[in-house]
Amino acid sequence: MLKNVRYAVRSLIRTPGYTITFILTLGLGIGMNTAIFSVVNGVLLAPLPYPDADRIMYVRHPAQGAGVPNLSFSFLEVDDLRTARTLDEFVEYGDWTFTVVGDQEPHRAVGGLVTANYFDVLGLLPQAGRVMGSQDDEDGAEPAMVLTYDYWTRVFGADESVIGQTVKLFAFSQPKTIRIVGVLRPGTHYTGTRKQDFFVNYATNDHYQSATIEDARNHRMTDVFARLAPGQSAEAAIAELSTLHASMMEAAPDAYPDRFGFGIAAARWQDELTKEARPTFLMLMGTVVLVLLLACANVANLTLTRLVRRERELAVRAGPSCRPTTSMETPSRSSMRAWLATCLVSGPTPSTGASRNRTSTALGGRGCESWALQQTRGSTVCLWRTRIRSTARPLSPLLGRAFL
Repeated sequence: MLKNVRYAVRSLIRTPGYTITFILTLGLGIGMNTAIFSVVNGVLLAPLPYPDADRIMYVRHPAQGAGVPNLSFSFLEVDDLRTARTLDEFVEYGDWTFTVVGDQEPHRAVGGLVTANYFDVLGLLPQAGRVMGSQDDEDGAEPAMVLTYDYWTRVFGADESVIGQTVKLFAFSQPKTIRIVGVLRPGTHYTGTRKQDFFVNYATNDHYQSATIEDARNHRMTDVFARLAPGQSAEAAIAELSTLHASMMEAAPDAYPDRFGFGIAAARWQDELTKEARPTFLMLMGTVVLVLLLACANVANLTLTRLVRRERELAVRAGPSCRPTTSMETPSRSSMRAWLATCLVSGPTPSTGASRNRTSTALGGRGCESWALQQTRGSTVCLWRTRIRSTARPLSPLLGRAFL
């Protein structure tokens, strides 16, 4: 085995053009596949960075008749959906752009308006302070803000003394004073189309707590995430949501005009995030796999071409007299005597094909042919072939005395 490896290495060194082409072709194909698969794995295959990420579902409220993929939900509709048994948590979410005014320079930032269970469902933990709890969802709760780690380090210089301080948010009719209650640990924690800088509770938005919003079924402003109950499947949850939505439409037909074509849809959150990018990435993955196959075909073609060029050499190396040796080997005296006696006794090689065949058969299929061998770096190489002809017969007495 080691001998074959050495020979292969020497062969590649003797043909640098073939070797470089071989390495570059395969390297290009494998490198492209590795790079694209790393992206596909990170986007499509790797789970989201949340505990029980495969249980998180995104619920949509499409109006197919109006061509709207998601109308969002009203608070009354979310309350009806909470009766589902296949889903144990419903999270209400919306993102807004705020102007933040505090001790720092006033600036614009993106904030998520969430219910307190948002942090529990996504498994978000505090770096400092606390996250929101059920008390932050109660009527009359104080407006509270939880900062993301990136926003905390960028704007507040990672100063823990900001916990308990207040800032003013401008986004609605009147500015709202908000108390900072905590900072999230580093990581990915965004669920909307934009990356959030902080999260606030519903008490921050007076409009959300008005009677017009809370009691109107057709005032839809919130997105909904849900978590599958243990042991439940996404298919069972979708079926139950469809049943609940049909009951809602039957109970309040005025809120669901037929011309809008209201419905309900749900999918795992990861599938929802990647549904638009999935076809592109799969097509890209298929393309680079095809490139790898073409690279392998090219390398195979190069190898076959090289083998055809070395056909004569390989045939000689496979000949019965070209025995591989591991050291310098010289014929023994007895083998030399037997070989020479056979050639001398056989006489000149006949010229006819029939006589040649008979002579070769009589001599074991080899006739009076011999191979000159030369040892090169531990391997035997067949260099040339000679044939003992009729001129050897007059020398037979002398050679017979020398070797017999």
